[in-house]
Amino acid sequence: MSFSTSKAARQAQNRKTVSGTTKYIKKSVTLNGEEVSPKDIVTFFGQVQEASDKVDQLRLQLDAAVKADQAAQARAKTMTTSIRALVISQYGDASPCSRSSASRLARPQ
Repeated sequence: MSFSTSKAARQAQNRKTVSGTTKYIKKSVTLNGEEVSPKDIVTFFGQVQEASDKVDQLRLQLDAAVKADQAAQARAKTMTTSIRALVISQYGDASPCSRSSASRLARPQ
């Protein structure tokens, strides 16, 4: 039996396994040295599906968080540049304020 790496193919294979288990296995069997009931097999593949669904949800959340962070970083960079320009316009480029405060603003810590 070969297993595909695509999620859709894995889900289809898992459904076939559950269907076959329900249809043909009526009592406990030994698999890899472990005694398992048909109910255990069906439960296990249900847990596999739940774990896969959870991973999909977490990936979507991670993607959203990364995009939000990138947008915030871009806005912070724009704000920092604008603040620096404001300090320079009010105090001049040679002022101690522009050299210390504005340079610290330009470099996130």
